[in-house]
Amino acid sequence: MKLFQRTLSVLLLICLVFSLAACGKPQAPAETTAPTEPAAPPVEKVLVDTAGMTELQKAIVVTAESYCLRGKYAQYDQYSLTKMPSKNVNRRLLGIMAPEDYTSQYYGYTDCSSFVYDVYKFALGMSISSPANTKTYCAGSPHAILTETPISNGFANMTAEELSAKEKAFRETLQPGDIIAYRAANGNSGHAMLYVGNNMMLHSSGSTYDFTTGTDKVEKNGTYLYESINILFSGGRRHLFDKSIYVILRPLNKFEGTIPDHTLQRMGGMRGIVVEKLCSHTYGQTVSPGGTLTYTFRIKNNTSRPVTLAVADTLPADVTYVSGAEAVADNTLSWYLTVANGATESISYTVQVKETTPTGTFIQSESTVGGVPVKCPRIQVAKTLTDREQQAVLDAQKELDGGELKGIALANAIYEKVCGKTAFTQQTIDAMWDNLVLPYNTDAFLLDSKKPLTSLVAPRLYGGKLMAELDTNAAATQYRTRLVTKNVLMIGDIVLADNALYMFTGVGLYDLIYGGSGLQSPESLLTYDRFVVLRPSMAF
Repeated sequence: MKLFQRTLSVLLLICLVFSLAACGKPQAPAETTAPTEPAAPPVEKVLVDTAGMTELQKAIVVTAESYCLRGKYAQYDQYSLTKMPSKNVNRRLLGIMAPEDYTSQYYGYTDCSSFVYDVYKFALGMSISSPANTKTYCAGSPHAILTETPISNGFANMTAEELSAKEKAFRETLQPGDIIAYRAANGNSGHAMLYVGNNMMLHSSGSTYDFTTGTDKVEKNGTYLYESINILFSGGRRHLFDKSIYVILRPLNKFEGTIPDHTLQRMGGMRGIVVEKLCSHTYGQTVSPGGTLTYTFRIKNNTSRPVTLAVADTLPADVTYVSGAEAVADNTLSWYLTVANGATESISYTVQVKETTPTGTFIQSESTVGGVPVKCPRIQVAKTLTDREQQAVLDAQKELDGGELKGIALANAIYEKVCGKTAFTQQTIDAMWDNLVLPYNTDAFLLDSKKPLTSLVAPRLYGGKLMAELDTNAAATQYRTRLVTKNVLMIGDIVLADNALYMFTGVGLYDLIYGGSGLQSPESLLTYDRFVVLRPSMAF
């Protein structure tokens, strides 16, 4: 034992000597580097894994993800597919709705091909087809890199090995950003899907709102589905290979230019951030000259990291700033807002419409959050009932309910009590329609801006199975509302729907013809062939 202890002591002494000798030797100077900024936290995966993708592929995939995160506010356009003559009205939302346009105040509508069109439109400013639809895609698109038709008699003449080889070739061809489209054998249906890598796709599929019964059918992620492409090859139908023609499209091969700044921001610090810009007056409502508008930015952080975002708003010339901004410079308001991971934060500001603002003016400010443009629907300046007048309307309706006056006469009596003026000179509902629309044709009822009653039409609140717009521009046509909810109407609004006549009470639609305590749901208007919302105060 003593021998072991002595040996250990000697070894320790030798190590100490060598260590001291080493410390005494001159050492090479350590390399020095200039101080650097702390590395930004990595952008974490929100829905789609973008690892290994090119920047162009990321631009498309992350933009598509942004649409998907809007949830139920992006509705599938089943209504226009089944209730509107497509030969007369362009049913698609082509290039007019960015992800941030879909909010809890404004429901947008899109179908499968319109979805992939809008992704390319807002990610890269690239028009991939006009109009976007599966028929165009499958009939010789310049972006096609694979086009196939099934063999005679479908799978009856294909072995399991041939099917497996066909599927393998298809999968190996796909790259993120590709569009998968097929056209059914009967030529009347088809589908378009965006491949986002890792065997996954994003697509708009299925009806989310039943316009016949007025019931909500919102799926977990709203219209947009994030699914494996395995479903294209499952089941006895062999979904993809059992179609008359299917294609893989690669628009990125044709892209020339640079990725827009707003898309770069979306790919970076804004990835996974959902922004809504809301207004105290939502679309369809109007604001009187001198009235106030309060705007609210609501920002949800879906990532697992905190984010700090710059928010900016440039006010239009027709309003003056009242309160709410963190900083004000000329007509620009700004804030810095930190949002914890998984949290939702809001900031609001108030403006006043100038008394001199002409009736018919639309108010819309320009905003950005984290460098990405954000907007909410324009608000039209027009005379609206004050709170006192709205209450007087409700009081008059209750007082006259059950009396001899019905329909147009009752509407006039209510407004005479409140405003001392007659709302309508027409004696029948047919006469009201005659003063709103062009002569009836087999395709649609067309609102005519030269007709007397059209000056009372509330902004965008006209629709139904056969109603077209005042604005003849096909893209602007889509701003007509199809989901009429309580928050888009104003107390005292008169609703003409086929041969029915209603007044909005703030809770529901009061039947001016039959009266009674029961109220119709505003959503039920979409069961009518045509409807239009008239706002008598706009003429006073």
